[in-house]
Amino acid sequence: MSEIIKGESGNTENIFDSLSSVEFAGNQISVETYLQDAERNLLAMSRTAQGVVDTSASAKKAESMTGVSGEAAADLARQNFKTAIREAYNNKERKFTSPEELKGFIEGLATIVNSGIVKEGSLIRSSDSEKYPYVRIANLNNYMDKFYKNLYERIQNPKADPVESAAFAEFGIDFGGHFFADGCGKTAKVVSSFMLMRHNHKLPEYKGGRSAYYANQLKQIAGEDENADEAGYQKFLEYYRELF
Repeated sequence: MSEIIKGESGNTENIFDSLSSVEFAGNQISVETYLQDAERNLLAMSRTAQGVVDTSASAKKAESMTGVSGEAAADLARQNFKTAIREAYNNKERKFTSPEELKGFIEGLATIVNSGIVKEGSLIRSSDSEKYPYVRIANLNNYMDKFYKNLYERIQNPKADPVESAAFAEFGIDFGGHFFADGCGKTAKVVSSFMLMRHNHKLPEYKGGRSAYYANQLKQIAGEDENADEAGYQKFLEYYRELF
């Protein structure tokens, strides 16, 4: 994602200046509304929240899981997600002083999402996926460093388009880096919600469900071709904008 890594948002800043600042300059969206919309999205998109625990993404994924049953995992997933959304809301005006601080905050949200589902000390993905084109483990730290640097720059920029920033967060955490041993989709949606909450922006509605969402999965291994990553991101961004 060469342009994205540099923090360039192109003409979308003009769109934000002319539309979003007007549309969402009124009443503040309540935490209850955010929780309601976030839970709607969770139930539409998360297999774990529906009682399905899938460990097929990588060979070591099962080793990182606590072995919780599908029904118990569903209950935990829903409760953890709501707790993480509330934590994101409570920090929506937080000022970050470095990419490292932002990384710690997001990993804290991921820890909440995965509480009771993933074993302690197994938060970060530790093996390559033979099923999906996530960045290889050998390149994961470098990919994450670039991601957090870029996201930090977006947070520091008051004119950054919140929808684009949310899409960037969701794409990077779930499709490109797939940072965490489990709960990447849920964590990605908590973080994208956080980016929108910071601007009092409504959340998306995932029309078409999982099939429409994962039609935007990368076709090549992330982190190996910046041009291909950028093209994949732009495709996802176009899809993401249509969710509002």
